[in-house]
Amino acid sequence: MKDRLAHLLSTVFHPLIMPTWLFLLIQGFASDALQPISTGSRLRLLGLIFLMTVVIPGLTLAMLRLSSLIHDINLERRRERLMPFLLAIFFYGLTAWMFYEKLHLNNLIFLVFAGLTALLAILAAITLFWKVSVHSAAAGGLAGAVAVMQMKVPDNDLFYPMAFAIVMAGAVMSSRLRLNVHTPGQVYTGVLIGFAVCFATLYLFY
Repeated sequence: MKDRLAHLLSTVFHPLIMPTWLFLLIQGFASDALQPISTGSRLRLLGLIFLMTVVIPGLTLAMLRLSSLIHDINLERRRERLMPFLLAIFFYGLTAWMFYEKLHLNNLIFLVFAGLTALLAILAAITLFWKVSVHSAAAGGLAGAVAVMQMKVPDNDLFYPMAFAIVMAGAVMSSRLRLNVHTPGQVYTGVLIGFAVCFATLYLFY
């Protein structure tokens, strides 16, 4: 039963889904930060974010698995992580560029994806010699982004999103340890790097 819950948490809070979770939290609790995007356009924007960060990278992972370039889509083998990481950097970097150069919608969204691209690049470099928990890094990144939003958007009540981010990060870290796919050091390093990179990106430039 506990292993099933750990698998469920690892799936629901998969690293690829974290940008979608973050956008939903911002939309629900700090919608002013999404100005001047109209309310009617935000659902389409959510779909675009989901397409670029979940659907396309997910299909890419499936193709790599079908071609036997990776053992499984969870990337449990460190040596198999570099190519998926490089592809994810491309997709996330492309999304950041698209929001900055083409859409000109909102600076916050660009900065979020710029920070995530930088985080992926750091994790890819670490992966060359050590396996770090990407789940924990993504959870830490979401918590770092919400923490900055709480500081920089004072007119919005982000207590519940911050509490959610902290509990979610703890649950994800526990699930990775429960499934025995990471050591405590890999989990703690991941969450600290994720938090630091996303917090610093938004705090310095937003």
